[in-house]
Amino acid sequence: MENKFFIITFGLTGSGKSFVAKILNKVIKNSILIQSDRVRKEMSGFSPHKKVIVPFGKGIYSQKKSEEVYKEMLKRAEKILKEGKSCIIDASFLKKKWRKRAKEIADKLSVKFLIIAPFADEEKIKKRLLKRKKDVSDGRWEIYIRQREFHNKIDEEEKKYTVFVDNNKGKGEVEKFLRNTLKLKTLNEQKTSGSNPQIKTLNGA
Repeated sequence: MENKFFIITFGLTGSGKSFVAKILNKVIKNSILIQSDRVRKEMSGFSPHKKVIVPFGKGIYSQKKSEEVYKEMLKRAEKILKEGKSCIIDASFLKKKWRKRAKEIADKLSVKFLIIAPFADEEKIKKRLLKRKKDVSDGRWEIYIRQREFHNKIDEEEKKYTVFVDNNKGKGEVEKFLRNTLKLKTLNEQKTSGSNPQIKTLNGA
């Protein structure tokens, strides 16, 4: 795909953000993937695969550190977009202010912007988190529970450029849906001269 995109993921830990982001990185030609877990550990002096088990909101996952990580990711994304490449940020983006900042960057650079919000049954998320071992993410079930209490949900305005992806589906079906979504997004923008119509979700909602 030749069109330039700036895509961020949204969702609680275990919802499948990294799974979807990697598919997007494969599907979108000349795209660069930024992973929050890698950036966070890089900035903290840790190996990407080192497990860092700390309480919710503490240590390298403190609010202060998260602020630094999101600023750095958006800074890197803007540089990538200015170089003429597409960019995907694999992160929770649970705070609306960071989603807003990402969209501002896309608008400033006239790049197509999407929030990709994967979701899955809670039981599947729990099993997925309990099985995690050799993974860059430090997401755990107890973190999921706390995030569920403290996050800014996608509002009505954001839904206009958000795609909710049913991550209960298989990889092939998810990839096909994402490919079709990006094609539809491009065609709709060409027809409406830059407007941002809402895209249907995988389960038809």
